[in-house]
Amino acid sequence: MLMHLGSRQSEDASHLTDLHVSAKRPLIFGYSGNGHLQRTIDEAKMLAEMLDGHCYIEDEATITRLIEQAPGSPIIHIATHGQSRLDAPNFSYVLLADGQLNAIDAFSLDLKGCELITLSGCETGLSLSGGGDEQLGLGRAFLAAGAESLVMSLWSVEDHATNELMQYFYHRLLSGDTKVQALRAAQCSLLHSNSSMYTHPYFWAAFRLVGGTGTLHSWKTKEPLFRD
Repeated sequence: MLMHLGSRQSEDASHLTDLHVSAKRPLIFGYSGNGHLQRTIDEAKMLAEMLDGHCYIEDEATITRLIEQAPGSPIIHIATHGQSRLDAPNFSYVLLADGQLNAIDAFSLDLKGCELITLSGCETGLSLSGGGDEQLGLGRAFLAAGAESLVMSLWSVEDHATNELMQYFYHRLLSGDTKVQALRAAQCSLLHSNSSMYTHPYFWAAFRLVGGTGTLHSWKTKEPLFRD
């Protein structure tokens, strides 16, 4: 009887721990690369307000902080410079304040429970097909680390257009769209806009969704969306 009660208490404690982890707020990073990509900072601040997320910009946007804060974060958005290395896919990277976060580094992240990672930078979604059609690059690394889905880019993207696209994308996610519906709606918004300068596919078609396509579970609760 006592053993059963102890086991039940242990299970309850584990369940409460899981609930606490899943209740973490989104994690948003913005790094301009010494001011060269100023719109990444605007993008990070805008999304932090939309999502009620923890926002780290410039010198605070570090690999160390990502490693510490990532476990249990339902959404991670990284707005920065990216670089694809098709000659050495595991060294493709996104740039943060304390260095390059490459695919090898990303493999070691704890992303279990993360429903969406957006790598908002240039060429973050390029990959090299290895043996057995395996895709080598940043995307594979983040998925292997536990992320459910990724939004990444296939070519160099324009800062202002990306900022606008991301605003549409997350607005649609907040409205209850699935991830694939939200990305398509955001891209169509730019395509059919009468006021935007970014109707050409170059400005919006670079981004693709990899992994799970469904809605975000974080938006399905009747409780406040995210809590500390």
